[in-house]
Amino acid sequence: MPSAAVDRFDNLDFEAFRGLARDASLSRHEKVGFPDS
Repeated sequence: MPSAAVDRFDNLDFEAFRGLARDASLSRHEKVGFPDS
């Protein structure tokens, strides 16, 4: 997995986490902070 894909999960604050949860392009695992491998 490219490091850029993993880097988006570093240093998540509450607002960034909420943004991930609402992003329709992410898998259900990515929405809760676990990158797909």
